[in-house]
Order: sequence, then C-alpha cells, then structure tokens
Amino acid sequence: MAALADIMYCKNRRAAGGQDIPPLWGLLSGPFQETWAGRALGEVCGDICRGRGSVTVATGVICILHALPCCGRRRRGGVNRASEELETKRSCASCVRRGAFTFRGEPPHHPSPFSPLLIPRKSPATMTLGYPRGRTVELCGAPARIWVLFWVLGMVGSPPSPATPHKAYTFGRSFLGLDKCNACVGTSICKKFFKEEIRFERWLSPQLVLPPVYRRWYLANYTDDSENWRPVVLSRLISQPLHEESDRSICRSAGRGHSCSIEAVLKATPRFQDWAQSHLLLPHMVQGLATAMMRCPSQRLLDRLVRRYAEVIDAGSVQMKHFAERDKLRLLYTLAVNQHPLLLQMFPGTEGWPFPRYYGSCGRMMVCASTRPIRNAYSSTFKTRADIAFQLLHITQGLSSNSLQFLLYYTRVTEDMFATFEDGKLFIVDASTIGIIDLLEGVPPEPEREERRDVFSCLSTSCDRPPPCGSVRPSQSFSLLCRDLLPKLLTPQDVQAGRLHGDAVRLLGVCADRGQTDGRAADAARGLMGQLKTLRPCSQEFGYRYPECRYGDEF
Repeated sequence: MAALADIMYCKNRRAAGGQDIPPLWGLLSGPFQETWAGRALGEVCGDICRGRGSVTVATGVICILHALPCCGRRRRGGVNRASEELETKRSCASCVRRGAFTFRGEPPHHPSPFSPLLIPRKSPATMTLGYPRGRTVELCGAPARIWVLFWVLGMVGSPPSPATPHKAYTFGRSFLGLDKCNACVGTSICKKFFKEEIRFERWLSPQLVLPPVYRRWYLANYTDDSENWRPVVLSRLISQPLHEESDRSICRSAGRGHSCSIEAVLKATPRFQDWAQSHLLLPHMVQGLATAMMRCPSQRLLDRLVRRYAEVIDAGSVQMKHFAERDKLRLLYTLAVNQHPLLLQMFPGTEGWPFPRYYGSCGRMMVCASTRPIRNAYSSTFKTRADIAFQLLHITQGLSSNSLQFLLYYTRVTEDMFATFEDGKLFIVDASTIGIIDLLEGVPPEPEREERRDVFSCLSTSCDRPPPCGSVRPSQSFSLLCRDLLPKLLTPQDVQAGRLHGDAVRLLGVCADRGQTDGRAADAARGLMGQLKTLRPCSQEFGYRYPECRYGDEF
C-alpha cells in the first residue's frame, strides 16, 4: 500500500509539473527497503516514476506485483555478495521491464483512468495493458486478483490524467435495436451515433447515462462538423413494450417459444421468399399488411417507394437488383410495423411536402428534425391558434390535391400527428395513419378471395386493417380535422370575445358533420380557411412567411 501511495504521489507531482520526484523505493517500508530485492525493485520502478515510462496506477501496481517474484529469487551458494546483488538487480530489471499485463475476460464498459493503455489483441475478449517496453507476459492466479482489486480502487478513487479523453456517454446495441437487425429500420446513420455526432439533449456530464428505454422518443442534437448543432428527435417505430410483444409473436409463429432468431424466422416465410426472388416490388407482395399506405397500393406508388428508399447505397432505381437480402427484409419489416419513415422518404419536405426532414436510422431508432407539438399552442394567443388552424386546413387540402396525383388522406387524426418548427411552420410528424390512393391508376378492386395473412400482417401488434379504399370519401380528411382537432384551437370563448366571427363556428360544424355531402363539407372547409387567413398576423413571430407576408396576400 505504501508503494501504491508513492506511485499516486509521483503521478500527481508529474501531472502538476513537479520536478523533484523521489524514487518509488524511498517510501517503501524500512526492512524491505534495505534488502537487495528492495533496492532492485526501487531502482527499476523508480525509473518509471522519474519519467522513463508511462506513469499510471496500473503500471505501478504491475511493477510491484511483477517485480516482487522476480526480485525475490535470491541466488543461493553465492560467494561474493556484491556481485550477487549486481546480477540480481540486472535480472530483476530485465524481468520487470519486459513485463505487461494481460487481462482475460470482458473489457470494462466504463471509461477509466487506464483506458489509454487498453490495446486490442487478437481476440476481442483479450485486452493487453501496455507496459513501457511493449512486450507481453501473463500474470494470473493471486497476483491477477490483487491487480483487479487495485484496478477497481483506482477507477473509483483516482482522478484521471488531464491528457486522457473521457467519453461522456455510449450507445448500446440493445438500446438502438441493432441487436434485432435485420428486423429493423436500417443502419444509415449508425456512424453518427458512435462518432458522438448525435447526442441526447441532457448529456452534459460524464455522470449521465442512457435515458429510459421504455420511452418512444428522445430529444437530441445532431451535427455534421462538430461545431454547428441542430435539434433532432430520436424515435422508435413503436414503443419498446410493443416491440417486445411483436418479437415474441414472431417466435410463436414458428413454434419456438419466447426466444428465437427473429431474422431467421422472418426469412423463412413464403412472403419474404417472394421478395428475395423478385427484382420488382409488386402489389401482391404487400397484400395483407396492416399499414394504411399499403391498403390499395398501385405499381406507381411501389416504384416510388423503392426509388426513394434511403437505407440502400444506390437509391434511384425502381428495380431492387442492388438490394441485398438484408435490405429487402428491413424494407418489408418497416412496411409491416410503421410506414412513417418510408413516407418521409417518399414525400420529403425539401420538395414542399408537409413532413419533417428524415436524417436516417440506426437499428429500430430513426432520426428526424425536431419540432414542437401543437398541444403547446392551446394556451397561446388567438392569432397563433388561428395561424395553426389555417395551416392544418391548408396542408390537408394540399395532400388531396397535388401535381403527383396521389391522394393522401387521414384514417384518424390526433394532436400528436402535427407539430411546428421554431419559425411557426406546421408539419405532420406522425404519418403512420395516412393512406394513399393513386388517382391516375384509380382504386384497385377488392380481391375476391381472402387476402394473404401471415406473421407480417400483425407486426404492429394489431391485425386490423384500415377500411377499403373504395369507402374513402374525398372530404374524409377535412371531416376528421374539423371534428377532432380544430375545436381545440378555435373555442366558443373566441367567439364571445369577438376574436372569431360567429359564421366560423357554423362552418366548423358543417365541416365536421359526416352526414354532409362531400361538396358541402369541402366548401365549408374552404370558407373557414378564408376567414382564418385574414386573422393571421404578419410579424417576425411567424418566420416561415415573414417578411414575404408584407408584400403579398399569398403568404
């Protein structure tokens, strides 16, 4: 213990820039210090302390533990004590300086003061602790256990060297869902995670750890150059409990209990075998999936899906020749569980669609631009609420009428579907319940026989499919919006206070009434948009249309 204390003293003096550093053996206990073994040990380990090698608690403990048995071998039968001590010291120095310490087992998961000395060897389970001379010798048995004890004590009580960088956080494969790949979204942004270019918002000190795994989404920051950071949201396809239930259902479908190779089970299904053998994504290959987008798919829609799929290197072709089997399984799995990341890739915000930017995915975690939920605006000023209500109606109209001739419609509406950026612009942040009808190819007829149902049909933990596309009304999205969301933004108190015209409440009621014809409901929605447009302020608070709003009614 005295030797260990001297090593710590020596290390701290060197870190502080001290020059007068006593040799290690100077603080050893008296009886041992006076022996020839003690002198040899002190001179050898003292060289390390004086700067001829790296000074850490680890090297000091290795020196002591390794030198004691080396320097304790006294030659017997010697005649000349002086020559015997000289020879012993030489052998002791040689024995110690060729030393290293090989620690067999799992490498530590937490950063420690010894992390710069950890050098990978041939096996990932074997870590070599480098000694100044760089050679290797194994220390096992009792000395190894003693070293582990000192290592733990040093990790807890010894402050790290200023030159030793510390990682403040680490991502685990299980947290991201990488351990489940290729039953996952993709791996296009994994490098950003492990290069620390994506960080959780509250990761500001080494003491913080990963947030709870049961959460559906997390606030984070993203960078491309380590200097300029932008807020993003990390979200899972579905909640972690639902993911676990979905994984168990996959194993049960193969009769393998609660644990199995999920990827192997999914690859063995007839549906995936069709995918693996085809270079085109055809409508019958997605038949029976529970996602709203795949209720009545056209070939033009599926071609756009394959061409815009960002989790492969060579995107841009309607054929899947460049898709490996893992890519096809990831695409099929995402389609079966949650279509949201795919819709963001097919209709990107950079082309004018009301969806946030999709950065990529890693495992079962996807990264999108950060927004603020509209529920935060319920208590805002009337002008802010009127602006959000107008944008809701405006983007809904754009989804049903666009140059691509795709009708995007809501199957249900919740307040979690929509959010705003800092500049006030509204986006759809949950596209999992949006259906798509190809207006050019029309609605395909319902199949005469029962649709294919397999394990992929229920991976979202619900086997219920959306209503047939033939039952979708043109005014369906407006009706859901006026019934479930707009009354929370436009309240009767606004009418009583004179902020909102009474006719707006009547139009809102007509729009929400599903008994009205499609024409009347659409006219009511357009009339409500016209009234709200005049109530929107032109100020810097709404940066998405300022200062353009000062020069034209279009904004």
